[in-house]
Amino acid sequence: MLQPILFLVVGAIVGVLLLVWLIGLIRKVGGCFIHLALAAAGLILLLYVGWLLFQKLVAG
Repeated sequence: MLQPILFLVVGAIVGVLLLVWLIGLIRKVGGCFIHLALAAAGLILLLYVGWLLFQKLVAG
């Protein structure tokens, strides 16, 4: 029973850290198109992996 809660806590911490990193990256590059495109691709990948992990958590 503790494992799903721990999984969610760790996932939330990693998600917040990645969000802070992404915001810092966008502010640092000042809108450079290639960096924004790479950040968007990373965000899409993060959402996809998060969705897969969420499905695994819900399924059992």
